[in-house]
Amino acid sequence: MRTVAGGLLVAAARIALALRATVVLLWLFLSCLPSLPRSASVPQGIKPNPINQYQPHGYINDFAGMIDSQAQSKLGPICKDLDKKKGTQLVFVTVKSLEGLPVKEFATQLANRWGIGYKDTNRGILVLLSRNEREFRISVGLGLESVLTDKEADHLGREMVPILRKGEYGNALLHLAQQIHDEIQRKVK
Repeated sequence: MRTVAGGLLVAAARIALALRATVVLLWLFLSCLPSLPRSASVPQGIKPNPINQYQPHGYINDFAGMIDSQAQSKLGPICKDLDKKKGTQLVFVTVKSLEGLPVKEFATQLANRWGIGYKDTNRGILVLLSRNEREFRISVGLGLESVLTDKEADHLGREMVPILRKGEYGNALLHLAQQIHDEIQRKVK
């Protein structure tokens, strides 16, 4: 009986010693690694998602500096009215560049990441305007598909193109905002 118990004690001691040695070796290995800066979270060679650099700031997000202050002061109340009266979030975003992403993908990813439109209704609309690519996209949430179809959104977008060509970005977005506002006021009960 003593030999079995003694053998078990010897085995347990060896296992404990091996675990201790493993922990020490692991600690030594980790302490030899260079400390990484906080921004080094993306492995080298992999391009970070450009969407991650944008954080929402309400209804108007003019990251490219394209919307004059007068237009911004008029867009805000239109968006707020839609949100309060119809439970629909209308958000405007300007960016300098799409950074290689197709405009539809960029807009969809941004709308999903920001959570535009309430979770239970998904009534959200993102209007994206890219300065460098000279492209825009109106992304309509699933909760508004029957109210504002992609075809209708495209038609409304084309209406603002002549104003965009003049470089009057704020006026173009105001025109679009009013059209979307009126359409939703008419159709959403």
